[in-house]
Amino acid sequence: MSARYRMTSVLGRWTLAIITLASLGLATPSAASPRTLILNADGLVGAPFGAAQRSVVAVIDRTLGAPTKDPTPTPFLAPCGVDAAASWGELATFFDHGRFAGYSLGHRPMVGLRVAGGVQPGERLSLAHHQFGSRLRTSSNQGGAWFVRTPTGRFFGFLWPSGPPPGPRTRIWTIEAGRVGCPALAP
Repeated sequence: MSARYRMTSVLGRWTLAIITLASLGLATPSAASPRTLILNADGLVGAPFGAAQRSVVAVIDRTLGAPTKDPTPTPFLAPCGVDAAASWGELATFFDHGRFAGYSLGHRPMVGLRVAGGVQPGERLSLAHHQFGSRLRTSSNQGGAWFVRTPTGRFFGFLWPSGPPPGPRTRIWTIEAGRVGCPALAP
């Protein structure tokens, strides 16, 4: 067997392994690239909270493609500081008067997204404790929620399975930042 064939065979197996992991949602981008959108506690890299809706949509479109739900008015959330929303799969974005107000990342990791805090949806709460230490707080409110302050702002979200106290099977269900609706609708 030639060295070239062995190298091609090894590369082929690694490529297959990476594709398989990605299709199972187990592989996530490990470093920022032009094709990785980074979610911070103060918005997105390249689109902080307060940025114009049009520019936020353009930043996300460059990484994730067209939205699965175009920006749509949300009059029922207007009293809570959110008057429009758009989504790209598990990522929902919220706007107020044409400005980026917040986001919510659903319970499955998405290829092309990375959370700056290092935590991904679906990960065990114990990993978040390891990452954030004593800054991480949990609550039994609304079936189970988590919160952490970072130098740039606050991440929060829901836990699963719900119910106090969080146990070894408890996972991060959502990752949110900014304004995502009324207090009764968000942790």
